[in-house]
Amino acid sequence: VHLSPDAPAVDVFVNGGMEPAISALPFGQATEYLEVPSAGYDFAVSATGSTAAEAVLNIDGLILRPDADYIAVAYDELASIRALALMDDQSEVTDGTIRVRAVHAAAGVGEVDIWNITPGADPSALYTDVGFGVAGTFLDIPAAAYTLGFDVDNDAMPDLSFGLPVLETGTIATLFAVNADGVALMALLDGTELVRFDPAE
Repeated sequence: VHLSPDAPAVDVFVNGGMEPAISALPFGQATEYLEVPSAGYDFAVSATGSTAAEAVLNIDGLILRPDADYIAVAYDELASIRALALMDDQSEVTDGTIRVRAVHAAAGVGEVDIWNITPGADPSALYTDVGFGVAGTFLDIPAAAYTLGFDVDNDAMPDLSFGLPVLETGTIATLFAVNADGVALMALLDGTELVRFDPAE
């Protein structure tokens, strides 16, 4: 997943290979899952058309466990670009529910609390004190439309809110807060489709 807002499209090289395993991945997009043997891996992320030796981001010695699913994320501004390797949970989701988690990848934004402020329900805190570069735990919640409020100053009042539509039962979604011309929410659905949501007016 490419979430570094001022970085160009990137190529990803694996274990010193001369040809990229992933080519021309632009900001705001994700690849499909790639199946690889369980082992230790070195990754080099370079601007598209450059070499692994010119990488702007290197991840060395990452151990990928057998029968596990991962989401690999490049985030933060280009000058301080960094990576996350997140374990995914593709186990069966109970009928009538969806599985979601939130990841704070919005550069320049401090710790946040994330609230469910959906009309007709009492506001409730889903995550508290989520730091930059931190992923919350997965939550299995009823399949419904939600309004998520982001509180950046611990006053229990949302500073930004995002309306999310009803997602199909069984959906597994990772929600990334990113700073791209203002804070936006990028929803990675079932590990492959990345959908952008801007704040509610």
